[in-house]
Amino acid sequence: MLHHLFFFLLVPCTVTFTGPTNYPTGVGSIPTSVTLADVDGDGDLDAIVSNKGTNDVGVLLGNGDGTFAAQKTYGLLAASAPASVTTADVDDDGDLDIIVANTGTNDIGILINNPTGTFPVNQGPRVGFFAGSAPASVTTADVNGDGKADIIVAYKNTNNVGVLLNSGTGTFPAAPVTYGLLANSAPTSVKTADANGDGKLDIIVANSGTNNFGVILGNGDGTFAATQLTYATGTGTVPVSVVAGDIDRDGDNDVLVADSGTNQIGVFLAVCIAYKNTNNVGVLLNSGTGTFPAAPVNYGLLANSEPTSVKTADANGDGKLDIVTANSGTNNFGVILGNGDGTFAATPVTYATGAGTVPVSVVAGDIDRDGDNDVLVADSASCTVTFTGPTNYATGVGSTPNSVTLADVDRDGDLDAIVANSGSGTVGVLLNNGAGTFVAQTPLVAGTTPASVYAKDLDNDGDIDIVVANSGSGTVGVFLNNGGGTFAAQVPYTVGATPKSVYGALLNNDAFIDIVVANSGPGTVGVLLNNGDGTFAAQVPYTVGTTPSSVFVADVDKDGDNDIVVANSGSNNVGVLLNNGAGVFATQVVYGTLATSTPQSVVVTDANGDGKLDIVTANSGTNNVGVILGNGDGSFAATPVTYATGTGTLPVSVVAGDVDGDGDNDVLVADSASCTATFTGPTNYPTGATSAPRFVTLADVNGDGNLDAIVADTGTDRVGVLLGKGDGTFAAQTTYLTSTVANADTQPTSVFVTDLDGVNGPDIVVANFGTDNVDILLRQADGTFTTQVPMAAGVKPSSVYVANLDGVNGPDIVVANSGPPGTVGVFLRQPGGGYAPQVTTNVGNTPSSVFVADVDKDGDNDVVVANSGSNTVQVLLNNGAGALTAQAPIPVGNTPTSVFVADVDKDGDNDIVVANSGSNNAGVLLNNGAGAFAPQVVYGTLAGSTPQSVVVTDANGDGKLDIVTANSGTNNFGVILGNGDGTFAATPVTYATGAGTAPTSVVAGDVDRDGDNDILVADTTADQIGVFLAACSK
Repeated sequence: MLHHLFFFLLVPCTVTFTGPTNYPTGVGSIPTSVTLADVDGDGDLDAIVSNKGTNDVGVLLGNGDGTFAAQKTYGLLAASAPASVTTADVDDDGDLDIIVANTGTNDIGILINNPTGTFPVNQGPRVGFFAGSAPASVTTADVNGDGKADIIVAYKNTNNVGVLLNSGTGTFPAAPVTYGLLANSAPTSVKTADANGDGKLDIIVANSGTNNFGVILGNGDGTFAATQLTYATGTGTVPVSVVAGDIDRDGDNDVLVADSGTNQIGVFLAVCIAYKNTNNVGVLLNSGTGTFPAAPVNYGLLANSEPTSVKTADANGDGKLDIVTANSGTNNFGVILGNGDGTFAATPVTYATGAGTVPVSVVAGDIDRDGDNDVLVADSASCTVTFTGPTNYATGVGSTPNSVTLADVDRDGDLDAIVANSGSGTVGVLLNNGAGTFVAQTPLVAGTTPASVYAKDLDNDGDIDIVVANSGSGTVGVFLNNGGGTFAAQVPYTVGATPKSVYGALLNNDAFIDIVVANSGPGTVGVLLNNGDGTFAAQVPYTVGTTPSSVFVADVDKDGDNDIVVANSGSNNVGVLLNNGAGVFATQVVYGTLATSTPQSVVVTDANGDGKLDIVTANSGTNNVGVILGNGDGSFAATPVTYATGTGTLPVSVVAGDVDGDGDNDVLVADSASCTATFTGPTNYPTGATSAPRFVTLADVNGDGNLDAIVADTGTDRVGVLLGKGDGTFAAQTTYLTSTVANADTQPTSVFVTDLDGVNGPDIVVANFGTDNVDILLRQADGTFTTQVPMAAGVKPSSVYVANLDGVNGPDIVVANSGPPGTVGVFLRQPGGGYAPQVTTNVGNTPSSVFVADVDKDGDNDVVVANSGSNTVQVLLNNGAGALTAQAPIPVGNTPTSVFVADVDKDGDNDIVVANSGSNNAGVLLNNGAGAFAPQVVYGTLAGSTPQSVVVTDANGDGKLDIVTANSGTNNFGVILGNGDGTFAATPVTYATGAGTAPTSVVAGDVDRDGDNDILVADTTADQIGVFLAACSK
């Protein structure tokens, strides 16, 4: 849904307006209130708008000619739902600050000017909190005569008005002093004026619930009468907006009200009210002593107009105040010309805002500096939105992006993309160029398997910082913004094992964003309190259910502080932890239990419009969405109301928002269901006569967003690069020597592609079986690769992997040295670049394949190796500094030639999958969570298959990992479908690679960019690469 601000420019001397000129406030923004003020001090009026749907405030800087710059938004609290906005210099520094009434969080938000018309990215400390109050309108005035701007707010749900006196330095009390309690009054608009002419400011409020307006007399010292004097606006009038001014030029303030029930404006000489239900405006003239007539004089009757906002201004420049209304029912605004004696024209002059616009707020001011008043209207209605695309942006081969958020990290006014790349251990930042397209990703080195990313200003410097949950490392990483969209290196904080979800929010009301994380492994949520500078105290864990998968923060008990809601996917319920106000949480209380529901995602919203927050979950186990209704006091229904998403849909993510602009929250759910996957092909690409390709992998080496194939051509001592075209086809191979020594018989058998030096993009690391060394091919600026001087390895290196083992300096190199005595070698990257000589650890006989992952959930990368000569796999645990300790070998099948590590049973820890070439099957070893493994279970047995290579991927898109093997003995590859619980099909589905091909290596990736994983195999005896494209049908 797209929302706008409308601007109408007055043509001087006649009451005509040109326009509208529309300015978007953002899809789903739902602007509720707009005001004009010069916030950047350039003499031009700027527009400030409260966006209920996106929980932010938008600032559109005026150019002085009636046009405005694009909106820049500033965030409020989650679920704040701002309803009203105004400006004042609350800190007395000479510039205007923004004050907003947050209906959803029952408080007042303040954004202090910087003072160039920019504001903090996040709302500062909440003030004026009043539980359950739903503040609907806010204004400012100096009510105690100290020269400082105080805040006055109408609390709709608690039927009173609150006053917050300024300390003199721009700070306000946490809670208001309340006045004018009137049962069922539901005040929706508040203004200040001297109603009785005693020189003291009074409060005037439109009471929509009791069909009157009230005057609360002031004492001049910031205190007010306990009760209000009320003046009836008429049965069914539902006054929703009030303004005061001297419309009859007798020296006292009159009142106008917008009556939304009767479609009129009521004038109380000295008071003006918009009546929504009676479609007119009422005017009540002040007697001069602060009293008003019992009934208003009504003007501007317009059938079905439903005026929702009223202002006074001299619209036609005749020196007499006129009335301007926003008419939500007739999609226009009306001008009711004044006669200067307190009477007005019977009917308005109207100006259309556009079909379906539903204007809800109006303001007048001279925005083009031509001496007359122009009109701005906030449009709250939706439009038809169509989407083009997709435009794809590469996050890197094997990156596996699984969490994305949007934020303006470079402060240029457009939203940038931040993505957690679980496969590559990075966070990608894609800067928006302002046209809705993004520059290539800048990867930030995170921990292992980042699973969730959140963006917020953590150090209150005005820049957006990044928080990431590193599932494999058991850490939360913080990247502080340097100020221009670049980031400092990650600072990791140890949390529980397998953190799956992260959220940032104010927990102890100190104005600094704290972190909440769901730790899937130990069944806890962790709270990390901000120290006030973007660093964090050690995690405080709170026990919740089994396998918490998603966390959300909101004030569910309406006490003014944020509580925690967590989806316990293993326990099939939701946990609620109430905050004591200091960031300390009570024991979890469980709600919404539903057998086998497996809730994967949770969001908190008011689902039924009763003003109480409810919980919504995406239940993958029962293929539905659950709504757990809230009672408003932090307790919820015991069982959810469920809504089916369809058989086999497997919903895994849920979000709520008003997508149709009808005022209530809708639910969107992401369906992860499977398809039937088949593979077409092969399309074969020659690698050269006698090349004998032994290994193939995928990476985007030229940065065009397409996956390229990189091949170890063992027979010709070269590495081949086949550039991908993005449609599943490849260019002819370009080859590079793997040694700087002429005619060296290097016999490369394994390659790994990653950016080693941060220059020019991905580099290639090669294990040279024939020359007992490791070589690096550095990518050059022109996209070619230059062979470096080889580094001595052990005897016959057969497999290479690159990952950070010691947590510093960047990626390290790990190699399996297959010749006797059988070792794993580690080359640690040095501070100035380059690598230290390898340090070896003895393992079993003929280690043939190596993989790096965190298997014991201690936050650092460990090594797993397949010992083909010993018929074992072996784990080498990392001490965190890159030193490895070999564990006892684990028996598997005969001649294990390839190993892969992944969480195949979805329990939060990494399991081992091995190709047993001598036993013609694949073995699966499940992790107990501490790096110890159950005995292998065999799957996919196929007589004579001799599997040489194994990869784990989701082959059919059902969210469950499958096993794919390259079977050299039967000239095919096999797909062994997974059940998601660590078990697999007994037999594979096979796809022929061609007679005499003898495939020895397999890799999976989306080479045609259609959203599913394709398969490439290295056909050693046929001197070619075979490409199989996945075809997925639901």
